[in-house]
Amino acid sequence: MKILPVNWRFLLLTVLITSGLFGVGVYRLDIDTDIIGSLPKTDPVISDATYLLLNHPMQNQVVVDVALKKADLDMLVACGKLVETRLKESGLFKSVGMEDAQALMPDLLDYVSANLPALFTAEELRDQLQPLLKPDEIQGRLEQIHASLLGLDSIGQAALIAKDPLNFRGLVLSRLSHLAPATGARIYRGNLLSADSRHLLVIASPIASSTATDFAGLIMERMNLIAAEVNQTYGQAGQGVMLTAVGAYRAALDNQQIIKKDIGFAVALSTIGIAVLLFFSFCRPAIGLFSLLPAMAGTMLAYFIFSLFHTSISILVLGFGGAIISFSVDQ
Repeated sequence: MKILPVNWRFLLLTVLITSGLFGVGVYRLDIDTDIIGSLPKTDPVISDATYLLLNHPMQNQVVVDVALKKADLDMLVACGKLVETRLKESGLFKSVGMEDAQALMPDLLDYVSANLPALFTAEELRDQLQPLLKPDEIQGRLEQIHASLLGLDSIGQAALIAKDPLNFRGLVLSRLSHLAPATGARIYRGNLLSADSRHLLVIASPIASSTATDFAGLIMERMNLIAAEVNQTYGQAGQGVMLTAVGAYRAALDNQQIIKKDIGFAVALSTIGIAVLLFFSFCRPAIGLFSLLPAMAGTMLAYFIFSLFHTSISILVLGFGGAIISFSVDQ
């Protein structure tokens, strides 16, 4: 059998050009790990589920727990204010803290006072409201209103008292107590504190979807910087400050790291397995190993060509591409 000589110059030139074009494609393309964005939008079920996931009011929230080893209200509030200030300065959040929730309270009270008849059942009217309409109860309530008007707490409450003088709205608002994030939580100087006064919650709403890993990475980087600054500023001897941030962004980053690790392991293992299989399947092992090269070179060139028309590629596409490579090698 005549052995054809190998044109090493042409082979080296081909490898260099293919590797260079692949490098350009890697530089131009961003890997999109947002699986939701890759789902078909024509299916009504998937479309509605996607809208719900992207627009759920709590799904995109970032909650930061500021914790102290020992209870110190002034220091805890100062740490919380520093965290809120740095989050606002980052430009990554559209709202930070309890300001938005507090701004909604007047509207909530007005709505409840204006719709009291529709907020009680017949049984509740009989068991809860009817006893409050007795002359003694009404007289006691009027005396309480008169006494409260003498203090500073009732400034601006005249209109609300006129709408609901017997405070029926209190019965409605008491039903919302189960919405409190924790038992015994209280508001102190505009901050949400735990019952033991060692924890403070800071709630922030990102300007973009926190499930996008690029944006989630920016949030993580900012949180690390804030945690370091808080500990440097208030981490006195014996009074450590701990920041624990939770939210969809943490899940997105953790999933990305797990997926990348698993995919890298699977690709490496499958490549080694295919190489070993080809090595033992052919009489001339080099031919079996070299059969991987056309599929790999074609994939690298396809990656470059794809980058000419798009700026990102879904990670699902890369997964299916690996399957196609295995099919081509089998053929």
